[in-house]
Amino acid sequence: MENRKSLNILLYATFFAYFIISVDFLLMPIGISNPVKNYRALDIITGLIFWIGLIAGITLFVLYSRKCKKLFEQSSLNTASKKRIGLISFFSNRAAMISDIVFILSLILFAVLMIFTKRTAYFCYIVLAILVFSFSLHCILNGRAYFKHQKLNEISSN
Repeated sequence: MENRKSLNILLYATFFAYFIISVDFLLMPIGISNPVKNYRALDIITGLIFWIGLIAGITLFVLYSRKCKKLFEQSSLNTASKKRIGLISFFSNRAAMISDIVFILSLILFAVLMIFTKRTAYFCYIVLAILVFSFSLHCILNGRAYFKHQKLNEISSN
């Protein structure tokens, strides 16, 4: 029970770190849009938030992945997993299906916006934030670690 709770905390913390990165994209146009005023500090803070969020997200995901692997090896499910990495897998489970649909739609919308609008339109940044977050979710929810996490949840609920 404690292990499952710590896995969930690591997973949600990873989601939160990637959410912070995507929200950070919404701050970027503020510094760009007004060159008359000095928004240098905001540009630096935005960059710091991005890099700290990225490093935190990767670190938390590595911890999550290692913990999943360790618990999976200790369980009765310790079998060879032929699951592909999350980057190239699609629609692996219900949560992944939702994130994949949002990812594909936001990718298409972003491409259309880049072709037919001014690239400085704030709506482009909103779509970019959704695209970045849904891509992060796509990679996590279709991956091996989340697959193992789901299997561990199945045996602990039975």
